Amino acid sequence: MLSALSCCCFYSILQPDGIVWRRRNAAEIKRWSGSPDLSGLPRSKFTGRGTMSEGWFTKPVAIAVGIVGDIHNVLSAKQALDALNGRWPDAGAPKFSEARRLCQRVLNGGTTSEQAREAFVAAAREARILVE
Repeated sequence: MLSALSCCCFYSILQPDGIVWRRRNAAEIKRWSGSPDLSGLPRSKFTGRGTMSEGWFTKPVAIAVGIVGDIHNVLSAKQALDALNGRWPDAGAPKFSEARRLCQRVLNGGTTSEQAREAFVAAAREARILVE
């Protein structure tokens, strides 16, 4: 059984084995019946926990953000990348660049979320915003 997911401008077909087939045109999905020929479509592995390639951490990382130092728990590589691309206090530092690169690789399926988490913790510690 196939199930269709809609995300942004893509439509995805999620197969029971966890393989996702992406299509831009919803009409193409509607035309499919039974077992469609998916040989020409790009594939990606479904990572679970509700979204594809979110890169969930096993343990959240607490950082202090803003002028008053509000505590923000970062739960995934996507959230870490958003924090790094935002108003990061030490942008351009070596650990910042490494953390950003690894978070992006997690979202692209190139590395584990725990490697990105460790790099993010190191960058937050270097920027003095890690809450320990």
